Amino acid sequence: MTAHDSAARPAIDPWWWVATGALAIGFASVDIPMLAVMYEVPLLLAFVIGIAYGGALPLSLLRPRVSAAAVVAASAAVIVTGANPLGAPWPIPVVTLLSVHALIAVITLRGSWRLGLIILGAVAAVGVLAVLGAPDDAALGIGVNVIVFVGTGAVVFGTALAITQRAVLARELATARRAADDEHERRMIVEERSRIARDLHDIVAHSMSVVHMQAGSAPYRHPQMDDAVREEFAAIAGTARGALTEMRSMLGLLRGDDDAAHTAPQPGVNRIPELIEQAERAGVPVDLTVGADVAELPASLQLIAYRIVQEGLANVVRHAPGARTTVRVTVGHGTLTVTVVNDRPAAAVTPVDEGGHGVAGMRERAAAAGGTFSSGPTATGGFHVVAELPLTPATVIA
Repeated sequence: MTAHDSAARPAIDPWWWVATGALAIGFASVDIPMLAVMYEVPLLLAFVIGIAYGGALPLSLLRPRVSAAAVVAASAAVIVTGANPLGAPWPIPVVTLLSVHALIAVITLRGSWRLGLIILGAVAAVGVLAVLGAPDDAALGIGVNVIVFVGTGAVVFGTALAITQRAVLARELATARRAADDEHERRMIVEERSRIARDLHDIVAHSMSVVHMQAGSAPYRHPQMDDAVREEFAAIAGTARGALTEMRSMLGLLRGDDDAAHTAPQPGVNRIPELIEQAERAGVPVDLTVGADVAELPASLQLIAYRIVQEGLANVVRHAPGARTTVRVTVGHGTLTVTVVNDRPAAAVTPVDEGGHGVAGMRERAAAAGGTFSSGPTATGGFHVVAELPLTPATVIA
């Protein structure tokens, strides 16, 4: 048995002790009288051999090599000390065959398949030696007995090995699936954060463009300013232009050369009705309420509101198709509140896919703006998403 075999053996379940203990008692009870009476093994030695056959099973759970050595030695002792009765299997009696096969099965199922194969080969080798030393008139019967032992042992070993490998493959498949799920989750997190970073860039780039334009045009709009002020505005324009160039370079690495869709203007609350239309085409009736003063908010807050509504409706379509949904985007007490609430779906729904990282992405967007986010089931069996975003200038980022 190698270190690999030892590491491959699963933990000892209590049922292993129960099963091997019951078999040990049964084998010992049958082997001792059969060896002493039918095969004329001395009584004391028959006790030792019977106990070795039976005790090897529970012993194999802790010391598989010791149990293997005990069974092989007991089998050799039967051949050396026992008689060859007429009409009975010899040199591998039924008691030896059953005991050895049971041990092979237990050891192989426990993961030490190499040791199980060694036991089969060692006992078969002892039988072959008996064939070589047998008289000519008994050699044929002894040879058939050894062949039967090897054949049945191969079946037992093969069956136990197949069961073991099936269990190993099942564990490896489960591990691979968990790894794939974890990788998918990490990828979705990275993609969502990359999209947030792109949104942030576009908003900051817009603001920096305004700064550059105003600083660059100030000397023409105010020709009476002195040279020092002109130089200050020129420095401001140059700094803004350099920052824009660096940000666009970094964004190119994120987007790729062919990602033209991300260079389009970022959506605001004016495009939320488009999301409602898409949801209704998917069979989700939606009631929309947008405050009149929401359209006056900074583009960054409008973008966050749009993304939260977008992901909230996507979750409704995926997990509760057909459920009536209410969307509210309102301003009050210095806070922008975005709410997406759906009723209980008409029937239990199994999503067509596992979705993305939507809830976590909405929470990250709200946190980036200094706001709060909550989501969860409602008392009526639906689901709610609520984001509250402060309107203070310091938190107006996406």
